Amino acid sequence: MVDLVKGEQKSSQYLAINPWGKVPALLHQGRPIWESNVITQYLDEVFPHAGLYPREPMDYAKVRSWQEYELGFAKPYFMLMYQRVIGPMTRLTSDFDEFMSEVRQSSDDPTFIRFKELAWKGELLTPGEEAANVATLETVLANIEKALSVNGAYLCGQAFSQADISVYPRLRMFPYLGVRILESKFPLTVSWMDRLEQRSSIKYSLSFADLVLSNSVAQKMLGWATHVNSVPAKARTAHQRIGYRVLRALFKLDMALPDKLFRRLLPKGEMVERGARPLKGSTSTLSADELVFYHAPLLPDSMAAQRSLACLGIAHSTVTVDTAIAEELLPQKLPLESLGRLPALQINGQVTVVGLGAIVDYLHKRYFDVACVYFPVDPYDRAMARIQVLGDSDGAHKYLRNAYDQYLVAASLTADRFEQLQINGASEAQLERMGQAVVQELCTDEELRGVYKYLGRHLEQVEKLLQQTEYLCGRTFGFADIAVFSRLESYRALGFEWQGQYPLTTQWAALVEEKLNDH
Repeated sequence: MVDLVKGEQKSSQYLAINPWGKVPALLHQGRPIWESNVITQYLDEVFPHAGLYPREPMDYAKVRSWQEYELGFAKPYFMLMYQRVIGPMTRLTSDFDEFMSEVRQSSDDPTFIRFKELAWKGELLTPGEEAANVATLETVLANIEKALSVNGAYLCGQAFSQADISVYPRLRMFPYLGVRILESKFPLTVSWMDRLEQRSSIKYSLSFADLVLSNSVAQKMLGWATHVNSVPAKARTAHQRIGYRVLRALFKLDMALPDKLFRRLLPKGEMVERGARPLKGSTSTLSADELVFYHAPLLPDSMAAQRSLACLGIAHSTVTVDTAIAEELLPQKLPLESLGRLPALQINGQVTVVGLGAIVDYLHKRYFDVACVYFPVDPYDRAMARIQVLGDSDGAHKYLRNAYDQYLVAASLTADRFEQLQINGASEAQLERMGQAVVQELCTDEELRGVYKYLGRHLEQVEKLLQQTEYLCGRTFGFADIAVFSRLESYRALGFEWQGQYPLTTQWAALVEEKLNDH
């Protein structure tokens, strides 16, 4: 178990498993894999009997799009989780100086240290941002309710799939944040969750801490503790002081023993390895599908998806979406199935594949005859390539969003375009953020220096990979190289000049640029 409250995911011991310092991670035959969606794809390819991913490319794309959608709403979820749950819990279990001492023992990353400091203080989100994030999660519930009304018993139809497994755990934790899933408002969603909770695999995935945090009494206790913590110690009543001490003692209890006892009562599944299944895809001609690519030039992942399509030589039309002025909020700009997320690829006007990871996975399966060289053949190597394609999206959102908004997005906002941002339906919180970004008050110089250190560490990992191979995943140019190169380009907009500091990366980038120019 990795204690996120204490920041154990950033410890040297855990970084030896996952250099990005994130959970979960899987060790299989002594080799680490991280990123939950990459892990589930790897398991499906190495243990094929479960059948949680469809074989047909279009159906496969639907499952992958739901996984990418979950990655998208995980970002506002995480911010609320740290603001409303983890922050109050850290204040209950330790004083500020004690807590920050533990954080600094786990990591010397200034972006991570600053994030944990703001979480303890309850200052990660402004009231407007907090309300906007809650509204986003409520929109997620509405979208899931709508999908179930169209698709049937499960997210992708009548069959249980990895889409349900990937989305359910996050929804189950919505009540922790005060986002209620009311049966009167979301009857199909509640029914879907009830069906999933009857499955032994779902039951066994729960922990004792899940039961505690999902309890309405525990949520009220955390809310009360947050209120008391905002009252100066000298001004607290005797009742508040005593109650606060009791809560601190309760939340400091080690959950390991009750969790172990709890799990003994649950049914256990069994998994038998059957050997890796060779990947197969469609051999249809490249013009078989009508593809419309929704492209946001400011987003590195969108640039990577556009370049992937070009490298494969797949015919498609392009719709450009200006995210600086929130055009993704306009119904006429995006297909409804994209749920406002970019990049997106619409197939024959019927199915929309959303997110870079899902798009390249779809292209790999659908146009296997030309795309097979862009992913490694070995399942483990393919998993590592997928990790590079996905990138550290969670870390980027938590630690880099102020810098990206100030130096990449706001740089294109003239007065007229800022007005258009409002017309297109940006929230008050987003307008406030962009207003601060335009006048260079969103990201401080100190924060920017921390961002540079964070980016430098990612480049050190790239440099280390390139000590062994010509490209990121072997001797062949592929999707991983396209994705990482596109992200490195965005670093320049932040004023981070990496060329020359990392000689192997600089040499590799020149090779990648040459390959892209050939297409």
